[in-house]
Amino acid sequence: MMAHTDSKDLQAKLEPTQYNIEVGAYYYHYKNPQTHYQVLHIALSEWDEEPVVVYQSLADSIIWVRKVSGENGWDTPITLADGEVVNRFERVRG
Repeated sequence: MMAHTDSKDLQAKLEPTQYNIEVGAYYYHYKNPQTHYQVLHIALSEWDEEPVVVYQSLADSIIWVRKVSGENGWDTPITLADGEVVNRFERVRG
């Protein structure tokens, strides 16, 4: 069993402003800009204590969890076939 990190250090990992992710804000995924998602929380994975984004689809109310960083992470940029680099998730401006 993995021993958990000190509570103070865990709390620091949860500070959403360090990820430029706003809890309560709406975002869309680069593959489907018509579907919007609301960020519900920044949480920690029990498995590895890494930050994850908890977000809900406004189309079907399904709740999703995605790593903040790393492969397929919320903030991992995507290079399109034409070479353009885009954000995986972009905040909805309205």
